[in-house]
Amino acid sequence: MGVVDLLGVERASLMEPNLGTPDRITRGVLGVVLLCTGLSIGRRSWWAIVFDGLGALLLISAATGFCHVYKTFGVSTAKTS
Repeated sequence: MGVVDLLGVERASLMEPNLGTPDRITRGVLGVVLLCTGLSIGRRSWWAIVFDGLGALLLISAATGFCHVYKTFGVSTAKTS
């Protein structure tokens, strides 16, 4: 499934889902765990910032079904139609 640009040429979507359901569930669970861990550590710790950042990234990729690292390496765990 692609996107048609102004010239009528069909191009691949930039953020085509590349995460399968098990991968999304795993990322969602790990994201929540890391986010809760970072929040429980406290606001003044560098570890809290790292855990919160990683947790947020995992939750965003789980919600969108897209991973930039997978796209860079050409990996996809999503089912193809």
